[in-house]
Amino acid sequence: MLYVIVVMTTITVHSFKGGTGKSLIAVSMAYTLSRQGNRVLLIDGDYYAPCLATYFMPRSKFIPFTSFLDGKHKLDDVVNSTAFENLFICYAPPPRFNVELLQAGSKKHGQYLERLLQGTEYAHSELGFDYVIFDNSSGVSLSAINQLSCSNKSVNVIIPTKYGVHSSFTLLSTIYKNLRYFTPDQPRADFFVWNQVPQPTDASMKDTISSFLEYWTEKIESVDVPLATSIPYMSELATAMTVGDELDVPFISSLIQTHVDAILKRLIG
Repeated sequence: MLYVIVVMTTITVHSFKGGTGKSLIAVSMAYTLSRQGNRVLLIDGDYYAPCLATYFMPRSKFIPFTSFLDGKHKLDDVVNSTAFENLFICYAPPPRFNVELLQAGSKKHGQYLERLLQGTEYAHSELGFDYVIFDNSSGVSLSAINQLSCSNKSVNVIIPTKYGVHSSFTLLSTIYKNLRYFTPDQPRADFFVWNQVPQPTDASMKDTISSFLEYWTEKIESVDVPLATSIPYMSELATAMTVGDELDVPFISSLIQTHVDAILKRLIG
């Protein structure tokens, strides 16, 4: 399946809370697009809980993406190759309490947003990236909103639990609505994904879960965030994410490939 690029595409993968599978979906999307011959830059923007170094082990000492945001380095300096052709990565620094970005106020984050906008444009126009994908911080931190603001497409990953769904709906119906006014000349495309959907054997429980998903799908789609796909819980995937010294990106991506293709079809066409 080939995806045709019509505009500079920056995608942010987001969630209200951690542990939803957001990073895995961002990685699998980036890997899939790069395998199709697209030049892809994947950025670890989860400064509270960075994890992309576990998917793509750094080959040498790296300069973190925050050094670009601070103006200490050019974007070129923080872009790293991976073992996969066409797939490049920017790493986040190890989480520390004294990271300036985590302590910054709104004025400083305004400067970070300006750098993000300049950086994504530079990545597309000067470095030749077809896609820039942010693995975003969870929740509504200023850094998370900045990365959503500099993208024109997004995927919000939700695990169907009562707490997670209520909170995610509030996020989507408020923050995402305002994002559409940030770049009125560049229409957004925002979608959500059900992930780790339980697969009970009991018929009554199946009906209960189905009704729950139908109700919340309709409610979320009412705020113009359509469903992209629904990914069931997979024990094989959970096992693959647990055992071994290094995560096998091609293998774990293959386990959800059908769903990744569905997400990309909704995002890109």
